[in-house]
Amino acid sequence: MVVVSLGLALVFGVLYHAMYWRWRGCFDDAGRCFVPGHGVVYHAQSGVVYLSLTLVCAGLALIGFVLMARSRTVKAPRPDL
Repeated sequence: MVVVSLGLALVFGVLYHAMYWRWRGCFDDAGRCFVPGHGVVYHAQSGVVYLSLTLVCAGLALIGFVLMARSRTVKAPRPDL
């Protein structure tokens, strides 16, 4: 679960960079950016979507790592009172 979540977080992070972060200064009032050289219209809403997916997957990876680390620690036996 941890590896899959980290992989997805990486993929969505790359998509966030490619679809929003590179073009953040180009967006107009409607939230669109037309790049004539590429012939592509980028939308500001894609930044919210990809960043949300990145954070969710990274959070799941962190939770999975913490749970995995807790399950592997050796606990000292409690003395009977």
